[in-house]
Amino acid sequence: MTENGKLTFTISSALLSLFVIMAFLLHLITYALSGFFYCAFIAALTLAFGVSKPIARKAVPLFYLVLWLLVITTLWVNYLARHQTNMVLIDDVVLTCGFFVILMFSTKIRDYASAMNVIMIMAMFFAAGVFLQRFMPGIFKLILQVFPAKFRNAITEADAKNQFGLKGFTINVGFTANYVLAGIFVLIAKLRSGEKHKIKGNVEIILLCIALILTAKRGPIIFAVLSILIVLIIPYGNSERMKKIWRGILITLIICAVFWMMKNQLKQVSFLKRYIESIEGILNGQDVSSGRFTLYQWAIHLFLESPVWGIGWGKYRHTLAGNTKIITSLDTHNVYLQLLCETGIVGFFIFVSVFLASWIMTKDAYCFCFRNHSETNHKWRPALLFSFLFQTYFLLLALTGNPLYDQFYQVIYAFSCSITMAYRFVYLNRTEERDVKESKT
Repeated sequence: MTENGKLTFTISSALLSLFVIMAFLLHLITYALSGFFYCAFIAALTLAFGVSKPIARKAVPLFYLVLWLLVITTLWVNYLARHQTNMVLIDDVVLTCGFFVILMFSTKIRDYASAMNVIMIMAMFFAAGVFLQRFMPGIFKLILQVFPAKFRNAITEADAKNQFGLKGFTINVGFTANYVLAGIFVLIAKLRSGEKHKIKGNVEIILLCIALILTAKRGPIIFAVLSILIVLIIPYGNSERMKKIWRGILITLIICAVFWMMKNQLKQVSFLKRYIESIEGILNGQDVSSGRFTLYQWAIHLFLESPVWGIGWGKYRHTLAGNTKIITSLDTHNVYLQLLCETGIVGFFIFVSVFLASWIMTKDAYCFCFRNHSETNHKWRPALLFSFLFQTYFLLLALTGNPLYDQFYQVIYAFSCSITMAYRFVYLNRTEERDVKESKT
């Protein structure tokens, strides 16, 4: 990345970038090596990141620190007190490492900017996989030979099972959709802050959006749009800019209405067919949740059996056999219901309190940064906007997805919260310095 026009490189920026890369590599590493290697490597990165720079203070509020400590305690008590699987161990290690990355944040914007560039590169890579699978299948199959045999076989098996959408170089269309979305959020943050050349940035966003549509994942697209609208609306309030946003929303709805009138023709396009059929199903009162309602009912049943402490973190997926019509073990596809049934009322309020506290602090930090036009705020604005976007998306997707139980989200969520803590430190330090100067004059 560049700082004052010169190429810069620091150990902390490299380590934070590697930490972010781990969000995209879980399945490749676990298939090629093992889950224990993944845990050990991400723990080593976290430790190295912590000692690569001075530890900052006075940015993490005490109540927030206590909430996170309660979260980590809940995770490890569940793991140590109950028979748990290796996947639960990965959850515990990654979330614990994420907590330390938040706690030991960097005070340099260049570290976060470098990591955001890495997210963008990874998003482009996975989008390229989607395009190659769709338009150049021969080259796509040739590139697959580069991957380890176990991972390559997993991709091939997933292709045989998948009836809709393209996934490129992952084993699930949902993974691909969210990897691509992270890149879209980075681009929006950079473009909105004037950091990226608009023509090049707009072309990149269009390419990523096309790749996202080709995955045929409905939830990520819907919640991404809602997240972008929320983040755009909140800082403006009742300003003139807000009126322009509403006009844009109205124009978008009109365009959607026109496309809906052409739905029979658009159904001929394979990747659009699922979206149209889903809307038709909703209008006709059909269950378009892909079996999620059955999962929700079972989660509520398990919650009622153990309402205070729950059945144990990660236990839900191992209770499904023989109790639902779904053959394979799955998560609930609703984080809030899964927290209730696995950690009970106690764990639910601990986790949700952390989510809300993080989101509120990020919202306040972004709004302050957005309305103050100093050079420091201008530098931090893209990172804060990305943090605000991703955390908003995380909370919304948790209604129908499993972001809390996926290492991609765990890593990027911790990275997002770390940005907020870093900006709080910079802002608090500058405020204190200004107050000292004013008291001396």
